Amino acid sequence: TVLNKLGDHPHFVTDLCTDSIGSWLSQELMNGGTDLSWSIDQGNHAIVCIAVLNHNDRLVFPWLPPGSHLPRFNDESFSKIPMQDYLVVTSGMLMTNEPETMHAVLSFLKRLKKKTNSILYFDLNLRIETYGLNDERRAAYEEMISMTDLLTGSGIEEFGPLAEEKELITAAERLCSSRRTVIARNGPGSVYVVTADSITEVPPENVHVLSTLGAGDTFNAAFVHDYLQSNDPVHACRYAVHTASYMISHPGRLSIPEE
Repeated sequence: TVLNKLGDHPHFVTDLCTDSIGSWLSQELMNGGTDLSWSIDQGNHAIVCIAVLNHNDRLVFPWLPPGSHLPRFNDESFSKIPMQDYLVVTSGMLMTNEPETMHAVLSFLKRLKKKTNSILYFDLNLRIETYGLNDERRAAYEEMISMTDLLTGSGIEEFGPLAEEKELITAAERLCSSRRTVIARNGPGSVYVVTADSITEVPPENVHVLSTLGAGDTFNAAFVHDYLQSNDPVHACRYAVHTASYMISHPGRLSIPEE
């Protein structure tokens, strides 16, 4: 939705739900300009996400009513997608411990990276409280990260378990490489852009927060939008911080600055 508001009109590759909720969501996305033609229709029903809130955190648990399942992919799921140069945005929400799905996603991205100059932007979205981190899921993360050009995540709770470090900057340094930049968000604190050669701190803007719901998604969309133009992760991070700061301090659905 935010990418559409910024004028990028993305493709969204997903396992479409065909019940009333899934159909409504699909139509909302298409009305905004999202192209769902590469998605797959397996006739399943939407899952229910239960958000448990406290003062410091938001835990999200999926509940699967009869006829529903978590998004699933197989090797045929990506057959509609031409092998061209893309900026692919995805997250650890695909790593749901379902072996065929994890294999299919990794296999497709491996082929895409081999045949094209596509850029992969991966948001850790670890969700240990929901999916755990068994050996198979950890291995899938390690393979995904090895292909990633721009790696982002939120706080030591996401970076720490994968890097096996207790400090955010140290964990981010462990996960970056000569060809992989890490963008380490830290809640209301600064965002750090970590490369093999430098660490750049991008401080937060001082705004009156109305709601943080959607802040991470807005950051990701704004980062991708700017990076497509600037090819500069620090410039894109500053733009993303500004856009997300605006969104959390203004009313309306995922508000973005007019200028």
